[in-house]
Amino acid sequence: MLTQDQWFEKIKKFVPSCLFAQEDLAIATFQAIAALLAQTDQDAQDHFNATFLTRATTPILELEGEERNIVRLTEELDSSYVKRIQRITSQTDLANIKAAVDALLLVSGCVISEASKDSPYCNRKTYCNRDNYLTAFLNDFFTIITPKQTHSPYSFISRNCFCSRANFVGSYLLSQLNYSLIVTVVDSMKAFGVMYRIIESTRTVVN
Repeated sequence: MLTQDQWFEKIKKFVPSCLFAQEDLAIATFQAIAALLAQTDQDAQDHFNATFLTRATTPILELEGEERNIVRLTEELDSSYVKRIQRITSQTDLANIKAAVDALLLVSGCVISEASKDSPYCNRKTYCNRDNYLTAFLNDFFTIITPKQTHSPYSFISRNCFCSRANFVGSYLLSQLNYSLIVTVVDSMKAFGVMYRIIESTRTVVN
C-alpha cells in the first residue's frame, strides 16, 4: 500500500515532464490524484483485512458475527468477540457424533477413541487387554466402541410370559438394523476423508 507522496512520485513518471513547466499547478493537480489513489489503496486494504476475523474491526466484525448468529455482548472486546465467532458449532465434533450413536443403541454409553491419542503400543509398561483397540492409523481415524448390546436376561412364570421358542430364559434382542442406521448417521456427520470403525465390546459398560 502506497502513501500519497509515494503515489505522487509514481504517477509523475507516467506523464511527460513538460506538464510540470507550470510547477505550482502541476503539483496541486497530481497531488490531488495521488491523494485519491492513496485513499483507494487504503479502502482496498481495509476490505481485504475485513475478510479475516483477526483483522476485522467494527462494523464489519459485527456483520461477520451476525452471519453466525453471534451478537457482540455489551462492552465486549474485539479479542473476546472474535474467539466466540471462530467457535462455530459443527455436527462433526465428537460430542454430537456420540450423542447420535447413543440414541440408536439398545444399550447406550458408547466411547469414541481417536487414533492420534489413543493408539496403545506394547512395551514393559503397556500391555494389551480388553480395553485396548489397536489400529495402524494415526490420523483421521476414530473408533466407536459400543457396550455389549444385550438386554439383561428376563423371564418369569406368569400367564403373560412363558417358556417357548419365542421367549426363553436369557433371550436378548440385537438388531443388525441398528448398526446399519449408525453407519448411515455417522457417515452423514463425520468430516469428509475421515475413516472410522465400530466395535461392540464384551462388556456392558465401556470406559
